[in-house]
Amino acid sequence: MRCSVVASRIQWIRHDEPGTSRKEIETGLEAALKDYKSGVKCDCGNPIWVIGSAITGNACFTCITGEAVPDSDYEIDEACN
Repeated sequence: MRCSVVASRIQWIRHDEPGTSRKEIETGLEAALKDYKSGVKCDCGNPIWVIGSAITGNACFTCITGEAVPDSDYEIDEACN
């Protein structure tokens, strides 16, 4: 997983989710990051993927995408281990 700053990911998310406003994305990212920092986990027990959780609700990369490995996907810096 590649680490990225929040501001640069908002435009990327808006490209993938054209019906979602910038404000909705910012609010979702803030909530997901707060939950991540509080230790909230996906239903499967893995850490949540903050960028994906901003749109879908709290879940890990695999549960959101169905892919096992986030080779070329991003996560915000504050959630990278």
